[in-house]
Amino acid sequence: MGWDVMILNSQDTSSISKVDTSSLPSFGQRQKVIDKLNELFPLLEWDNDLAYGHLENEDYFGNIGLGEDEIMSGHFWLAIYGGSDPLKLIMTLCNEFNCSAFDTVTSEYIIVDNPSEKGWQQFQNFRNIVSENVAKRDNDKSATK
Repeated sequence: MGWDVMILNSQDTSSISKVDTSSLPSFGQRQKVIDKLNELFPLLEWDNDLAYGHLENEDYFGNIGLGEDEIMSGHFWLAIYGGSDPLKLIMTLCNEFNCSAFDTVTSEYIIVDNPSEKGWQQFQNFRNIVSENVAKRDNDKSATK
């Protein structure tokens, strides 16, 4: 469970319903994207197949999902699980790759000049409710043993 944000190789922030991700320009060779990401985020750790990069620091922790194609499509994914300010990650990606970010929680673009924390806050609220319910269920099971 994470806050999913789609990174789109486009500056067009019109309605997502009009975006056809298959028509977006490619991000290019995956290895070049990986090299740039490694430069931006030196602590980034990659799975063996280089499809997923794992980030963790005090500001954010989560995954960057690039897929397995050597020539990337026009989008990739972020799954953010925690941290104090994951918008730093998103804004860095948007600025460095000259792209846009779409928040799947709010179904809105995250505006680079004025990013909203609305989706991040809604995800955290949902995550906290789920965690509390799981903890309560586990406590109830322990009490009945």
